[in-house]
Amino acid sequence: MANEDRERPVGEPPEQILKAIEQQRGAGEQRIAEQERVQYLGFYLGQEVYALPLRQLREVERVTRIRSVPGAPASVAGLVNLRGEIICALNPKAILSCPETAPAETSFLVVLRGSEEPLGLVVDSIADIYELSPDQIESPLATWPSERAQFFVGTVRVQDALMGVLDLERMIAP
Repeated sequence: MANEDRERPVGEPPEQILKAIEQQRGAGEQRIAEQERVQYLGFYLGQEVYALPLRQLREVERVTRIRSVPGAPASVAGLVNLRGEIICALNPKAILSCPETAPAETSFLVVLRGSEEPLGLVVDSIADIYELSPDQIESPLATWPSERAQFFVGTVRVQDALMGVLDLERMIAP
């Protein structure tokens, strides 16, 4: 009789226990994947969409007036007075070798966080906020020239287009 008690399954069958363990493991992996997701600000330069991590940005403001700086390189769009703070506005189209387009009626200044001096990027318009995981970001396009590809972390497919994920440190390096 004692042998019969030992042979009888106690509690849940092993298959159900294994299934529950797999579900918990899957939920844990999903939580880790959700934690790794990063929010990006998508913006347009001409017809192309680019992105920067939100954690690298301080604010986004409409800009109607940019004062040019005589003798400045093409990568410097000019200076912007933002509520009394003078921001050096960079021209990402020049930095990325994008075709110059007619200026938008109202451009936006994406003010950067953490730079020694106040810097911003002049962009044509804001696309959206995207939440991306690292595995969604693919390598920069092999067809891009190296002088352009150096400014990218990679590309992401959004809707029907490719969005370039920028490497901010390389873009603003002297």
